[in-house]
Amino acid sequence: MALWLKIISLAALLAHGSAVAVDLAQEAKLQYLYADSSAAGGPGMSTDMNTDVSTDMSTADYSLLQGNYRFKLTQDVGAWSLDLHYVLGATASDASAGLESDAGAPSWFDWRADIRRSDTQAVTHFIDRASLEYSGARWVAKLGRQAITWGNGNVFQVLDLFNPFAPAAMDTSYKPGVDLLYLQRLFDSGAELQGLWVPHKCGAEAEATGCRDSLALKYLGYWQSLQFELMLAQDYGDKQLGLGLVLPLGTALAKLDLLASELVLPPTAARQTVYSAVLNLQHSWQWWERPLNGFVEYYLNGFADDVRSLDELAPGVRARLQRGQLFSLGRDQFAIGLQLQYSPLLTLAPTWIYQANDGSSLSLLTVNYNSSQSSNLVFGAQFARGEPGSQYGGLFVDASRRQRLASGDRFFLRYEYYF
Repeated sequence: MALWLKIISLAALLAHGSAVAVDLAQEAKLQYLYADSSAAGGPGMSTDMNTDVSTDMSTADYSLLQGNYRFKLTQDVGAWSLDLHYVLGATASDASAGLESDAGAPSWFDWRADIRRSDTQAVTHFIDRASLEYSGARWVAKLGRQAITWGNGNVFQVLDLFNPFAPAAMDTSYKPGVDLLYLQRLFDSGAELQGLWVPHKCGAEAEATGCRDSLALKYLGYWQSLQFELMLAQDYGDKQLGLGLVLPLGTALAKLDLLASELVLPPTAARQTVYSAVLNLQHSWQWWERPLNGFVEYYLNGFADDVRSLDELAPGVRARLQRGQLFSLGRDQFAIGLQLQYSPLLTLAPTWIYQANDGSSLSLLTVNYNSSQSSNLVFGAQFARGEPGSQYGGLFVDASRRQRLASGDRFFLRYEYYF
């Protein structure tokens, strides 16, 4: 951890003594969450898959109080830019099930440390962004911890390979950063070519597990009114070929993401190709003179695994769950969502997700109130329904079927302050 302490000290000296452009910002969040296991079913895979899936999770009711402080520094020197985010977080719960991880996939540098941790309390600090960027007329290069978002899905993502948000994520302000090298080539037509390299800490087990560094190329171009993306990647040893399309349909917008993944299956190193897709139709209109945006989405999960307990998972699927690349085991899922700006200060966003293969569902509601120019008040509720062992009813932890994964509806209230 000494390395990131030196980075913070250097950044502070630069900000204090330099005449170049420096942007300093801070934000604080306080959130209370209550999980009720008395309701049938629970959020299951969609909320807790950033934790180790081999860990037993209690199905008892619990409440959770979370505090989060983020310090942001951006310093520009000509074509160069330094970006640094330091995060201090504290969590207190009346049950150990409430202490969830938000670290995302493992990064090359270990810039996270516990200041204090017990069964029901945790105080943690870490570096979430630490990157140096060069921006020229044609080229952009960025090295360090940063966030990359690819894909066109609203709820589900198949082209976003690096720390995508879970469908039921309660706070999507910041994706967890990933240590990588990013390159971008810009063209006069508006097209661009992006490339990245993500080193992974694979260790001695790399040969057996197929763990390798991730490499990806993506070309974004236009043909008349069609926007298209072509992606070629190697991710943890698996080859990925992706296609993204965005096309206006009258006053609506249609989006399609396709992904073909060639998997290396241990221990025989046999190869298998699976296909995933997200099809989305989005439209905006006025409802009682209020802006309303709606969408419908279909998700085909090529990594679907028809199991009822975690110990039945195939190794490749388990690895994707642990890395936060996959949040669902169902093959066919549908999502319907709305966003209504009821007033300039109040926005309501309900979403309903249905797992067609087992009949389970997850209903989400987020209400955002801009309480001032520098603060927000956010209320959220999540209601999951399904039979035990189903996607949203809660998979069993093991074959004994005595515990289910993260059962219970959730309610949260969050206050955000920016300064």
